[in-house]
Amino acid sequence: MDAFSHISLSASPAGEHDATVQYIGIDLGGTATKAVVLSADGAEHAWTSVPTPPLTSENNVRTFIRDLRFGLGMGPTGGTEASSASVADRAGSAARAEAGIGGTSANAGSVAGVGLAVAGAVDSAGVLRMAPNITLDLDLLRDALTRDFRCPTFALNDASAAAFGEQQLLPKGDAPRSLVLVTLGTGVGAGVVVDGRVVPGSRGAAGEVGHITVEADGHPCGCGSRGCLEQYASARGLVRLARERAAADGLPLSPEPTHDSDAYAVFLAAANGNAPAQRAVYELARRLGQALATIACVIDPDVFLIGGGLAGSAEAFLPATRDAFREHACPACRDTPIEAARQGNRAGALGAALFACSQVDLA
Repeated sequence: MDAFSHISLSASPAGEHDATVQYIGIDLGGTATKAVVLSADGAEHAWTSVPTPPLTSENNVRTFIRDLRFGLGMGPTGGTEASSASVADRAGSAARAEAGIGGTSANAGSVAGVGLAVAGAVDSAGVLRMAPNITLDLDLLRDALTRDFRCPTFALNDASAAAFGEQQLLPKGDAPRSLVLVTLGTGVGAGVVVDGRVVPGSRGAAGEVGHITVEADGHPCGCGSRGCLEQYASARGLVRLARERAAADGLPLSPEPTHDSDAYAVFLAAANGNAPAQRAVYELARRLGQALATIACVIDPDVFLIGGGLAGSAEAFLPATRDAFREHACPACRDTPIEAARQGNRAGALGAALFACSQVDLA
């Protein structure tokens, strides 16, 4: 079965399935992983977020799945060789639930499918072609999830999952036929929907807009090229730009980012009038608008949506992004709306769960 080609987004799963059957959506990011449990009618049963470790060893994968299970209120049972929870595990689960990031109503025995959204290029056969921002053995993780939850696991690109989630969760009659959802986070990716169908590309790279060149001979990128959008519009790119502008201006950043992807500190500094941070945010906006204009010449979507972790600060950069887009876009595309995604950084996990639901139906 081809897990990706021409998946219709217009048909909602709501009302067509047993609502007691659950689906897990896992959005595997470079620094953090979000997971959700949904029933086929769209009801949310549990939600959690855990750090993303290097997922190339059986021990790390086993620990990672255990953390997900406890965050989702599912306990330690499954195929990961764990038969009982330690005191620390139980305490961690209780703390997560009390903090509102875990659930207690999920039922591991009723899980029919797992959707795994991956920060990288996943082709139509489920092969990971490129993942510059995450250390991952996809086959190892997918097999472990399948054993643990005793159901099939379906992998797809994280931005494609987010686009799927945004489309599925829009009110009926309000969903555009074509959209490009650009995710700004640890990296930059996109989910592409044309005529109501996901477009993954033959090598899984249809949404790798983070590797559009926006500056010839620009900053080196993890993909091996230079001047990629990801180096200017990701969390790491924004922090680097802010630090470079601060050094050039001889001015401090206030607050100073606490780590290389602390984009929140840069947005806060910009909002407080810090000149280097404001220049960095403006450059992010200009580069993003330039890249969207290039995409519009090929896809010509009804709308661009901006998602991912940085979308929470979209009001700080979307006006300048729209201005840059209009300057660079061909005349026919200049009025294309550019909006913040409605589901925010939850869309990837939600879309992965809904994707798993759609794929179980096709199996």
